[in-house]
Amino acid sequence: MTAGGAAAAAQRVSIAVAADVADVANLADAAGVDLAALSILDVRSSSDFRAGHLPGARRFDWRDWTEERAGGLGWLFGDPARWGRLRGLDAPAPDLAVRLSELGLSNERPILVVGEGGGWGEEGRAAWSLLAWGAAEVRLLDGGFAAWRSGGGRAVEVGVERPGAPGRFR
Repeated sequence: MTAGGAAAAAQRVSIAVAADVADVANLADAAGVDLAALSILDVRSSSDFRAGHLPGARRFDWRDWTEERAGGLGWLFGDPARWGRLRGLDAPAPDLAVRLSELGLSNERPILVVGEGGGWGEEGRAAWSLLAWGAAEVRLLDGGFAAWRSGGGRAVEVGVERPGAPGRFR
């Protein structure tokens, strides 16, 4: 990434804001229960996702988007200097926009990142990554999925993610 690109990414990071559960619920009511006004990424574990997630959410593990993922054989044969390094910042990653589009993401469409209220901060890492890659608006659900679920009467889907329309991420 060039110095100008880093500065632009830093400016984009400053627009990540928390979204209150009531605000998201109002969007859900306005857009229909499928939260059609947002792209929703859930960064919780696969098992937590399958147990329940916001309608239309897609599962997103930021470690799948790094140069090299730690764990498994990576512990023995991997390069620790590459663990957790975000792809597409230092050198172009031609498949990055394609993969993000396949998740249903578009640069111009707001993205809501949902995490575990008391987790390890995966939602922050995911939001930062999306902003660095060029997303115009990324929000974190304040309190995470637990806050959404505790509201009572809010729609929750269970099982694997349902197929969604591709986005247009550039």
